[in-house]
Amino acid sequence: MLSICFLTFLFFTVGDSNTWSDLDIPIEHAAYFFTNNPSIHAQCLADQARCPYYEQAKSLPPFDVACWGYEPNCKNNASLVQCSGDSHGWTTSKEKQIYEFWRTADFGYIAEKRNELREFCSPSLECVDHLRFCRAKNIYIDFRHTE
Repeated sequence: MLSICFLTFLFFTVGDSNTWSDLDIPIEHAAYFFTNNPSIHAQCLADQARCPYYEQAKSLPPFDVACWGYEPNCKNNASLVQCSGDSHGWTTSKEKQIYEFWRTADFGYIAEKRNELREFCSPSLECVDHLRFCRAKNIYIDFRHTE
């Protein structure tokens, strides 16, 4: 009986203590993380004593500002991009250079792929255009009779 009580205590102590130590993000990314993970944001606000990102969680900016740029309704899409150097040779202006970088190599690329994601069959096979990326869940493929 004593061993069961000890194991129960150990389970709840150890299982609960890893919550914030597993979350290893730079402080400056905390607002973006909490915006995309509202349940973890609420946990942090409730756990003021142990959440290392409590100050960032407490003063969270609006969703359309604290976003990476791939989320729907994000007004902050290319504002994080900084391109040094001249834009001549591949774009006609600095604004187009920043936008083109964001669209092809930054979070704009992710936004484009997320918009292309289509479900092809059920239970779940989702792919982007030209099948460059696919995600499958609960699909059974029988390879027993292949040659």
